[in-house]
Parts: sequence; structure tokens; C-alpha cells
Amino acid sequence: MTDETFFVVSRGIFDHYEGLATMGLYFYLLGNCTISGKKKGQLAISVRELANETKTSAQTVHQHIKRLVNAKLIEYSPARNQHQDSVFKILK
Repeated sequence: MTDETFFVVSRGIFDHYEGLATMGLYFYLLGNCTISGKKKGQLAISVRELANETKTSAQTVHQHIKRLVNAKLIEYSPARNQHQDSVFKILK
């Protein structure tokens, strides 16, 4: 393997990293949401706790949430303060 080939592959991976991380957050929410009942497809969790679970910062989580909301994959109801949970609803 030449250095030139390695550069092309590694650059390709990092070009798509942000999208992969956003979808990783989406799959975390999807895997942990309620499956049945009144709150079907919802997850109540604080952003700080979500950041700890996904091993990222709260600022990064907010960026991913914004991307997921813009893509209409989730609805996001932010908490009133840092002591309450935010509510995420899976749309697709």
C-alpha cells in the first residue's frame, strides 16, 4: 500500500465522519426509546447524560440534534433547565 492510497482513504473517511456521528446519535436514540404505550418512540434524557453515554461533549450533541431535527428524523423538546430531561421523539 502506498502513502498516496492511504491518504485518499483516510481523507474519505474523515469527510464523512460528521454524518456518521450524527447517525450514531440517531441510532442510540432509536435503540433506547420506548417501544409501546403513550410515549411510543420517545426518550426522555438530559443532554449532559446523552453526551456521557455517547462519549462526546454537550456542544457536539447539540450540533447532532440540530442536524437530526433539520433532516426531520426526530422532534426535540429541550428541557427548561439543566436539571430536567429533554424529550426526543423518533419520526422516521
